Amino acid sequence: MNQLFGITINTLNRKETAKFIIDRIIKGEKTIREDLNAAKVVWCESEGSVRQAVESASIVNPDGQSVVWAARLLGIPIKERVTGIDLMQDLIHLASSYGFSVYFLGAHEDTVSTLAKSIVGKYGEQLVAGFADGYFSQQDEQAVVRKINTANPDMLFIGISSPKKEEFVLRNASVLHAKLIMGVGGSFDVLSGKTSRAPLWMQNNGLEWFYRLIQEPKRMWKRYLVTNSQFIAITLKEYIKLKLRRNTTEPKS
Repeated sequence: MNQLFGITINTLNRKETAKFIIDRIIKGEKTIREDLNAAKVVWCESEGSVRQAVESASIVNPDGQSVVWAARLLGIPIKERVTGIDLMQDLIHLASSYGFSVYFLGAHEDTVSTLAKSIVGKYGEQLVAGFADGYFSQQDEQAVVRKINTANPDMLFIGISSPKKEEFVLRNASVLHAKLIMGVGGSFDVLSGKTSRAPLWMQNNGLEWFYRLIQEPKRMWKRYLVTNSQFIAITLKEYIKLKLRRNTTEPKS
């Protein structure tokens, strides 16, 4: 465990994270998994509800490549980024092996239903406990929670954009019965075939955000162009503070 931007972040790699979650489900322990990317770091600075959601999570992984680079710049030994979409696919596969069930909440009705059908086709009907779209009001939230609890899944994947996703989890984590509650952002769109994921070379070079910006410029331009600039400023501020602390603690010759 390490502190990054005032947030406790886990340095487990993808395989270790999946094992950590499965072990907790087997023990009957509830796990809330959060990710940390550039936008989330910025929101944690300005949105109290987002910071509270991240701080109350059982495990926080570095999702964005920019966060991995920032961590290494600040002396934190991050092994690798653990993306929500990759971890989700790992956990679905493991859920099938262990006899667990999953529930998908988020995206448009046609998107989430296509995803559910795809997973059923690959692993069988017993794996998918249910699904629901993410377009509901806060007034309808308790009905959504009841629907999920009636389905009684072991794993709940939430494909709703931030910060709505974090606020939903913060309000309902204590009453949701699922042993894993995990936000996965736009993963439903990719896995349903609605959108495509950036090529591997772009992912490895921290350009996945640019690929998404090209695909959805109207929706994503502010998040990426504005928040990325704010993230760089936050990182530089932390780096300067780190250098000043080192300079004051190092013995003078």
